Amino acid sequence: MCAMRIVPSPTGEMCMPAKIVRGNDPEQDCMNFIFPIDEEWACRLYNVAVPDYMGTLDIVPHQVPGSTNNASYEVSHTLLIEKKCIFNKFFANDFHRENNCVVMTGSGFPDVNSIAFVKFMELSIGSQVQGLCDNNPFGVLLLKSYQHTKYELALHNMLKTDVGWLGWNPAFGNAFPQVHQTAGYSVTDERVLDHLLDSRNQFVLHQGQNKPKYASAARTAFRQNQMQIMRQTRGKCNLDDIPTQPLLTAVRFIFGQGRNAYEGKF
Repeated sequence: MCAMRIVPSPTGEMCMPAKIVRGNDPEQDCMNFIFPIDEEWACRLYNVAVPDYMGTLDIVPHQVPGSTNNASYEVSHTLLIEKKCIFNKFFANDFHRENNCVVMTGSGFPDVNSIAFVKFMELSIGSQVQGLCDNNPFGVLLLKSYQHTKYELALHNMLKTDVGWLGWNPAFGNAFPQVHQTAGYSVTDERVLDHLLDSRNQFVLHQGQNKPKYASAARTAFRQNQMQIMRQTRGKCNLDDIPTQPLLTAVRFIFGQGRNAYEGKF
């Protein structure tokens, strides 16, 4: 593979209204450029095997242009987007700058570096990561993959992140009826939905010693209700089928309600 110049590359990408500073290395301007999510985030999260050349890492918010009192952006939450093409739309429309947030994608089901980055941001910012996915069983399954990783058990508790189901879901669709859904579930879709509704996998669980970090009875009821509606209507809505401006308006509306957007906002 090396002779053919085939090398692995990170699948995750991110942007935020901040710059990353590592000692004397050149700053990374994450507000105006997209950066890949590489193994550095996993190394720093584990606090092991951090190469000396990496040095320290600081996330420094950019100053607001034209501010008379040197005000800076406040990086206050993280938006996880399922698809890279949707992530590109959010970056191109300066969503991260306008809403003081980290915007990232794992480009579909994530690699370990993307999972580690999501956990790193949750710990650094102190608020729940919010997920934006297709309104279908596999979109929801993708959010669950950050909560239940396939990696070594010893690293499981360090990696897993309880990602919020911000949208797209039936409640989201009711609030924005101009976005149309298509009908039709496969047998595989039904099986995935059964799996998600099973409380043993913790996606809907709100009780017990191993309950997810942000779990509550209200959230459990909301998730169960939304997935039952999905089963009854058998409706699907892919993010790339939604016009850019209605999608941005919907997510801006939720983020505008406060620091910690929550499921069931509508």
